[in-house]
Amino acid sequence: YQFKKKNYKMSLKYLDMGYNFKKPKKIPVGALFLIAQNYQKLKMYQKSNYFYNRILNNTYRTKNLKVLKAFKKNKVDDIELPKTLGTTYFHLGQNHYNIFKQRGNFQSAKKARMYIKICGETDAADECSDLLDQINRDIKSAQLTRVGKQFYIQIGRLLFQDRVEIKEVSSGIRSSLTSNNSSLCYGAGLR
Repeated sequence: YQFKKKNYKMSLKYLDMGYNFKKPKKIPVGALFLIAQNYQKLKMYQKSNYFYNRILNNTYRTKNLKVLKAFKKNKVDDIELPKTLGTTYFHLGQNHYNIFKQRGNFQSAKKARMYIKICGETDAADECSDLLDQINRDIKSAQLTRVGKQFYIQIGRLLFQDRVEIKEVSSGIRSSLTSNNSSLCYGAGLR
């Protein structure tokens, strides 16, 4: 009910009261799907992916492995997907695409492309071809604008002066000195 009212945080709170999020193997598929969708709506894509992956591992483990093997052989269109599995792939694709857009993570872009291709080839969702085109355009654009990272090392010598005061204990005489010091400073990194 809270999800329909777009009150995603409250929906998660109620779901957490009913199911222990720390033991997702005991959570039914429908609840896992709703938890994942709540996190997706809150733009918490990593957490959302965790619960979508729980659906794959808890309920569709063998079917998922079969689909992934068929995808590697380019024969996904021969496989009949249950609706929940197809929708899960679609949402995983969306989440990975959003992570790619946020962080520029090309690994997420590859996963997004894979999940959306699976959806498109199995007719799991209508929006797949448009989203796949958008993902491919964004990947190509990011690759063109991506500046190669460069390793650098810097070494320098620091010279500095400190004022030092020396006090002779027996006579109480104080002497002020200027101490010259030097040290090496070095750094390295990527830019």
